[in-house]
This record gives sequence, structure tokens and C-alpha cells, in this order.
Amino acid sequence: MNGRKVKDKVRAQWEFKPGSFRVDRAANLLIMTINDQRDRNDFRKDVPSHVYSDTREDKIIMWLDEAEEYLGLHFSHSPLKRFLAPFGIA
Repeated sequence: MNGRKVKDKVRAQWEFKPGSFRVDRAANLLIMTINDQRDRNDFRKDVPSHVYSDTREDKIIMWLDEAEEYLGLHFSHSPLKRFLAPFGIA
């Protein structure tokens, strides 16, 4: 998996499985659950070091501010904010 595929996979997972993410703004962490061991290893290798923080069990832990900048997404669990974000309103 390369950087482009990592971005596409995270975007698709955020769109279709938002429950697999935990956003912790206070700690500046984005925690993403990935069940497939191979995918976790690919993410660990292909996500830039300034974005990637750690891997624990079935989770990839990233720095929230760096992940938002790298992926071009704003992570929010508010449905309204998620809807308005592509329009630059939220």
C-alpha cells in the first residue's frame, strides 16, 4: 500500500465506518480500529512518521492535527459538521 492508497482507505473508512474512529481532541489523537493485521502493518509502514504515533492491538494511533492535514479531512463525530465539512462551512 502506498501513501495515496492509505489516504483513500482512511477516507473510505471515515465515510462508511465512522464508528471505527475515536477522536480525542484533548490529547490530540485520532484512533482508528483496523481488524486486519496486514492492513495495520501496511498503515504503520506507509503513514508518514510525523502523522503516525503508535499501534496497539487492533488500533492505529495518529496525531490528530497531523492526520487532518495529511489526509485533508476534519475528523468530527457531529453528523452536521461531517455533512458541512466538504463545503468548507464547518
